[in-house]
Amino acid sequence: MQDINDDQDLQNMATHVLNQIASYTYPSAIVHQMIDKFVEILTESPSWHVRVKALPVIQVFYFKHLFTLTKAEMIRVMDVVSGMLMDMQIEVRVYRVRDAFCSSKFEPCCNGRVIFLG
Repeated sequence: MQDINDDQDLQNMATHVLNQIASYTYPSAIVHQMIDKFVEILTESPSWHVRVKALPVIQVFYFKHLFTLTKAEMIRVMDVVSGMLMDMQIEVRVYRVRDAFCSSKFEPCCNGRVIFLG
């Protein structure tokens, strides 16, 4: 629904719902199924808009449920997310790089370059 350009309210509500879904605490049995679905979305979705919108959702979900994930699931998610750097659509790659640097000592400049803050 976030991919529908006609209705801005629908896009905003869908974004809000996805954020709520990601921040909710789930039982471990459901976490494994949701990880599978997130990986499926990131790897098989033909729409780059969907892939970009799924990245922040899986980020919140991953760290919220980090202690219930198996090592194989952790590696799988990290491989898929790092694989977004090789995405055919530049917006997906830019979002992934920007997202990766936001939580480190790197700060993006306004012209797109990245500087190290120490």
